[in-house]
Amino acid sequence: MLVKTGTLTAGTPRLVSVTGVGRSEDEVLALAAAAECHSEHPLGAAVVAAARAAGLLLTGTSSGICRCRWESRATRDQRSSSR
Repeated sequence: MLVKTGTLTAGTPRLVSVTGVGRSEDEVLALAAAAECHSEHPLGAAVVAAARAAGLLLTGTSSGICRCRWESRATRDQRSSSR
């Protein structure tokens, strides 16, 4: 699809990269996804989709607060290798 600026796009936003400054990329993504989990904006949905794809599970609560369970990749890899 061509957008009004003349650029070619897939039509669906997706997160390409995350850079953590003083925090890991997973932690930054988890925090951003927790903030965006109830957003109806397409960019917020892209952040949440990237967090889910990275295995960062998002859970909603009846109070409307969204939490994200985060653990480092090293911890996750260690846990999965011990199975």
